[in-house]
Amino acid sequence: MLAKAIKASSFKVLQSQEKKDGFLERSNKTDMFFRSGKAGGWKEQLTDTQVNKLVEAHRELMEEFGYLKGVKS
Repeated sequence: MLAKAIKASSFKVLQSQEKKDGFLERSNKTDMFFRSGKAGGWKEQLTDTQVNKLVEAHRELMEEFGYLKGVKS
């Protein structure tokens, strides 16, 4: 059962489902919600201003989970 859940939530499966059926949470400003599934892809997609706004709003939680590695402060 766990293996089935993991497979069903894989990036490729979710991206395929989005292509077939759409994805309610997708912004109307983008073509796809599940774009690349590449770790660290945000570094190529977000501007420094966007990163700073995210960090400013969520710093405490990001520090707790170690998400600030690789982020210019």
